Amino acid sequence: MELNNIKTPSELTPCPVVEASMEVRFSRSDTPIEVIMSMIIENVRDKFENFQKLPIANLPENIRDADPNLKYASLYYMTSKQNKNIRLQVGKGTLSVISTGEYLGWKDFSKYINETLKIGVDSSLLKNSLERIGLRYISFFEGSSIFDNLNGEYTFINSPFSKQKHSAVRTEFEYSSFKCIAQITTAAKVNDKEGSVIDLDVIKKFTESCKTKTITDFISLIEEAHNVEKNIIFNLLKKKYVDDNFKPKYD
Repeated sequence: MELNNIKTPSELTPCPVVEASMEVRFSRSDTPIEVIMSMIIENVRDKFENFQKLPIANLPENIRDADPNLKYASLYYMTSKQNKNIRLQVGKGTLSVISTGEYLGWKDFSKYINETLKIGVDSSLLKNSLERIGLRYISFFEGSSIFDNLNGEYTFINSPFSKQKHSAVRTEFEYSSFKCIAQITTAAKVNDKEGSVIDLDVIKKFTESCKTKTITDFISLIEEAHNVEKNIIFNLLKKKYVDDNFKPKYD
């Protein structure tokens, strides 16, 4: 896919991001999840607290393994001591950091991402068995259907999606060496407000060992993924809609 080379804003007000996350997936092994957790807790006890089990952890492991949607599900989480909206989550083959509530902005959120990547490198989860790294943003746009404010045409049998009571679109494509998954849904509700959701996941898969990669390599990769996210979303949204509703700031 080819996108326009545009200047993207560094800040929007109000910020439409309702959830942001960075996830790494590594090869599952016979190592018990409790052992993996102890390795990670040892590295984060000064920054994260309130260790909790997620409900899905109560399902038998064989049932989780049989379902592709559950195989890499997070089983435990911890909360940042500095910001209760930041959570570190761990599963049998996954390590992620999630921001909910008011978005911190990339400058601050990326610090948590970099700390999480360092945890993975220090515990050898990433370098020895890394399968993929993903950066995902979920944004909410209050009001009528977002399709009227997107570049491109969205119709079904000559009827615009914006005129439908509920519409949902999902597409997968390759861009700048990343696999990108975009999902757009109308008639969504967030905090009792109605609007549309754009869910964009940017993924880098690995087919070779990452033993020679350094923490700097992983951080650079996430920065690249973030630039891809921004380029896609601001190519998707009409500039007039952004200018009129979000007071964009540019560096």
